[in-house]
Amino acid sequence: VGVRVLLVLFVVGVQVLLVLFVVWVRVLLVLFVVGVRVLLVLFAVGVQVLLVLFAVGVWVLLVHFVVGVRVLLVLFVVWVRVLLVLFAVGVQVLLVLFAVGVRVLLV
Repeated sequence: VGVRVLLVLFVVGVQVLLVLFVVWVRVLLVLFVVGVRVLLVLFAVGVQVLLVLFAVGVWVLLVHFVVGVRVLLVLFVVWVRVLLVLFAVGVQVLLVLFAVGVRVLLV
């Protein structure tokens, strides 16, 4: 009688261990699949965030570049105008001095 009881307990114990093992393997597989899905989602979100930041950065650089070019063009135009005005004033001053010099020489 004792041997039969031990055999039954042994068989039941082995079956319980096999069931627990199968359940544990299933739980690990589910956790693995969920973890992989979470990592893929985080990776996709991270890539999207990086692409958005890259696009925003490129846009900001382009805006700064365009604004910088416009400022440089405005400064160049203003500088050319100032030089032209100074040149015209200088020519007028030279003409006046020349005329005064000619009058002085003629007198």
